[in-house]
Amino acid sequence: MPQARHANVIFRVELLLFPCNHFIMLLKQQLGSLQEELKRRESRWASTHSRLRQHINSLNQESSSLRDEVHRWSLSHAYT
Repeated sequence: MPQARHANVIFRVELLLFPCNHFIMLLKQQLGSLQEELKRRESRWASTHSRLRQHINSLNQESSSLRDEVHRWSLSHAYT
């Protein structure tokens, strides 16, 4: 039996076995767990985004500094 169909059958059996209130409670618990996981992931993504943005800024500054250095070098050696 394919996995998705198997899960669907189990879900239907659970609906028949559990009273509606209990099933709703289980869904609420699952929703709460998923919301907590989403918050953790969003926090990690925000932290990673900030760190990468800082790294990009640092690389841009380094690139600009190196461009200036090459320009100064080329000016000082243009007439030699």
